[in-house]
Amino acid sequence: MAPPRAGAGARFIGARPTPGATLLLAIELAVFVVVFAVLGAPVWVRDHLALTPVRALGPEPWQLVTSGLTHLGGRQLISSLIGIWMFATAVEQRTARGRMLGLFAGAQVAGAIVIAAVGRLAAPHAVFDGCSAGVVGLVAAFGVLYGPVPLHLFGLVELRGRSVALGVLGLSYLVGLLNHDYVGLAGDTAGVAVGWALASGAGTRLGVAWDRLRLWRLRRRYKVIPGGRDTRRYLN
Repeated sequence: MAPPRAGAGARFIGARPTPGATLLLAIELAVFVVVFAVLGAPVWVRDHLALTPVRALGPEPWQLVTSGLTHLGGRQLISSLIGIWMFATAVEQRTARGRMLGLFAGAQVAGAIVIAAVGRLAAPHAVFDGCSAGVVGLVAAFGVLYGPVPLHLFGLVELRGRSVALGVLGLSYLVGLLNHDYVGLAGDTAGVAVGWALASGAGTRLGVAWDRLRLWRLRRRYKVIPGGRDTRRYLN
């Protein structure tokens, strides 16, 4: 995915959600309504659907996925919905629905795995919920795809897409530091890394490098003779 050229127009704040972004918004909101309005927020949701490190990397690995759909508070839900609306819409406009959804899911699951691994050491019984890693993965991808594009925020300030992404990520990390949520920040970092890698094509380049390494090892293992370049004579 090549970044757009400088000066290209872009809708950002207030853009109508794209189909993929609408799907994410509907899923996250529907799960919250069912859990709190229909089920009355039973204890088993917190214990078995949110992420508890000692359980997620143990008897309940499904928490690595379900935690991204589970919000235990309205404030965090609103933050996730705003992030999805703004950044999933923008990323989908530059890529495609499937690639945006895959990027979000990859960043979220990677963040959950890191939270579970680090949490096993630092806070094994703490509870983590929400799709923060997926959202910051979208923000990182937005920074790559809209890096040189000037954006008018609320009609008052003009910023480059890269500056917007860095500002949002910086604010997110600041809030995490103030709340001493170091395990959550580790998960967000994994989400940012996945979002950046998928949007910039770094993952593809790593795959090519890995294929070249495997080919080199096969050549050494089977002693492949380079045809037409070797001056030695071989008998068949």
